[in-house]
Formats: sequence, structure tokens, C-alpha cells
Amino acid sequence: MAWLQVRIKIESISLALCIAPIAVLFAFLVGFRGEDVGVDTLQYKSIINSFFDTGVSRHEIGFKLLLYFFGFFSRRPEFIFSCIFLVVFLCMLKAFSNFLEEDSNRSAGFFFFLGCLFLSDWFLVATTNGLRQGLSLAVLYLAISYWPKSRWAACTLTCVACLFHYATVLVVLFFPLVLLGVTELFTVFLTLMLLYAFGVNEYVFKVLSAFLSIDIYDRIVSYGGDSARWVGFQAAFVIYTVFWGGVFYFSSLTRWSAGPRAKFAYKIYLVLSIPLFVYGFGGYSNRYGYMAWLYLPVCQALILFSTVKVYRLRICLAFFLLFLGVAVFSIKLHGWGVG
Repeated sequence: MAWLQVRIKIESISLALCIAPIAVLFAFLVGFRGEDVGVDTLQYKSIINSFFDTGVSRHEIGFKLLLYFFGFFSRRPEFIFSCIFLVVFLCMLKAFSNFLEEDSNRSAGFFFFLGCLFLSDWFLVATTNGLRQGLSLAVLYLAISYWPKSRWAACTLTCVACLFHYATVLVVLFFPLVLLGVTELFTVFLTLMLLYAFGVNEYVFKVLSAFLSIDIYDRIVSYGGDSARWVGFQAAFVIYTVFWGGVFYFSSLTRWSAGPRAKFAYKIYLVLSIPLFVYGFGGYSNRYGYMAWLYLPVCQALILFSTVKVYRLRICLAFFLLFLGVAVFSIKLHGWGVG
């Protein structure tokens, strides 16, 4: 056991030396991306410049404090973008590390994760478009990953996550459901999905808002105004979300692909998906599904790592996925752009 711990530490140092250049390279590429990459890039540049010029911002306190901190080193939007990328990247990497089972070949797991992460459109959006929500969710995933071993760290980081994007509170409300067994949680997941599909959840919100004389229902329904897209139930979003929920649920039932840490990680995906079913009757319903979709690479990499047992095959597949992810992410940054 002691030898395994020493080997893991040596492997961790070697792994850090491999990952660091990739992180720095992409931080530079993301920071100095073209203004047409990400529909909010110009807007965030304006927000950052205006904040440092006037000291005034309507955005969350956590985001403003982060800008203050980065501003001590440089006030250029490109530098800020690079730093935000590193924060999101490192938080998600550490969260995955906390979910990964102890193994003498953990490096392959990290390469699987990096490949899945760079192939994810949601990660691209988090680092080039929805910066505040991306920051908030990345910190939230890190918080969740600490729950089994440090309740204090988990609660503290959850509060920090909410300071970057207040809407994160909407998913935090459902975290107690993680205490359910995986089958019970999956039943809740499917039940809420069906209620959403038949409009029951929207009706409940409408009735409760009228009864309590609060405007929660109106706020959700009117979000985005007349120009809102993806209003209400979107079959494609639901199918996509339920498909991965089913994959992770059935994976959690198999001994060969679900250790205790992985099983907990799969349960987290089910909880993160619930806001789509509960609040997704308003405009831009994708913003609720995004809370779970950005998390997908964590579970996808855990499945690959635990399923591929042959050492050489695992290493080859992990490196191939990493190479593919790096190539695709680079092309998207400077070829396709982000809509």
C-alpha cells in the first residue's frame, strides 16, 4: 500500500509536468482568441474594460472580486480571459482527480478526462462564452468532489461558486437528493422528466406563485423576453440529458465500471440535470441543462478509465483521445468559432 502511494505521487508529478504545457498553451489561445469566437467575447471585453475604467459593474460580487485580483497583474481582457480559462480548467481537473479511484495507472484516467474535456462543446462555451456561469459551475463541481472527505471544504466552495453566478443556487437546492440511493435518485430523475414533459412542473410553479404572491413563475417564463430562444420543453435537450443519465445509472450498477467514487460522481450528474426538468419551461431552457452538460466529461472519462482494463489498450486509447481533443479544441477556437 505504501509503495502504491509513492508510485502515485511520482506519477502525479510527472503528470503535472505533462499537463502544465497544455494548460498554458490553451490559456494563451483562449485569451487571445478572435473576437468572433464566442458570441459574448466582445461583450465581456467591454464589461472588463468598463469595470477597470469606472469600478462599477452590475455583475456578481465574486466575479468582480476576481477581476480585482487579476487586475493587480494586468487589466487587459486577453489576460483576464486566459486566467479564467485556467481557473475553470484546474477546478474541473481537480474535481475529476477527487472522483478518480486510487490506481497504479491514474495517468490514463487524466488523459481520458482531458480528451473528453477538450472534445466537449460545453467546455468551449464555459471558457469562451458563458464565463461567469462556467466559473461558477467549475467551482461547484470541485465543491461536490470534496463532499465525501471534507464537508467543510464542500460547503465553503459551494458558497464561493454561488458568488460567481447567483443562478447556481437553483441547482444547489437539490443537492440533498444525492443522499438517496442511486436507483431511488434515478427514479426521481425520470419522474421529474415526465412531469416536465407533460407540463406539470410549470403548472405547479404557476399555482404556487399565485398562491404565495411572488413572481417566480413570471421571472422564469419571461426570461429573455420576446427574443428568447429554446423556450419551454425541448425534446432534443431532454433526450440528450436522459440518454447520458441512463448510461451513468446502468454503469453505476456494474462492479467493473463503478467504484464508490465513480458511483457518487454518476449520482451528481443526475442531480445536476434536475434544474432542466424543474425550471426549463421558460426562455433559454438550455441554461439549466448546461449545469449538467458541462459536467459530462467527468463521468465519461470515469467510464472509459474503469471499463478499459488492458494496460496497453488503455494507454493507447487515452493518448488518442487526448490528441483528438487537443486538435478539435484548437480547430474550434480558431476555425469554427463558437455560436
